[in-house]
Amino acid sequence: MLNQAVVESLTGGEAQLTVAAMVALMLYPWPGGEAELREGLAEARRQAAGRRIDVGHLPRPVQEVFRAAVPPGERPNLLECLSRQAEAALLAWGIQHSGLSREALARELGITRSALYKKLQRLGIPYRR
Repeated sequence: MLNQAVVESLTGGEAQLTVAAMVALMLYPWPGGEAELREGLAEARRQAAGRRIDVGHLPRPVQEVFRAAVPPGERPNLLECLSRQAEAALLAWGIQHSGLSREALARELGITRSALYKKLQRLGIPYRR
């Protein structure tokens, strides 16, 4: 899991992230793995005037994912936006890759099948009954 210790190890302890920047890093899928993350943090460190890295210092693709997930008016509510994104990602993965029926997936998640369908609809995740 991405956390401050990981960031410090990748930047040599020379960077401090804002909460928004940490959320942006957590939302981005990092298709290039650790190498892409390391380069992204190095770029952000170069962009930042001091030690503090904010969303605007991160690579453009990371900023775009953040802006799509966290509309400007919702920025003060980052935890709720991150929770919504994490929930959507988990449900989408469960539907596509778990191999479970909808009923079994709901049971694994500790919710009813109807609650699962409501969440999928609310989050805009396609499903077949």
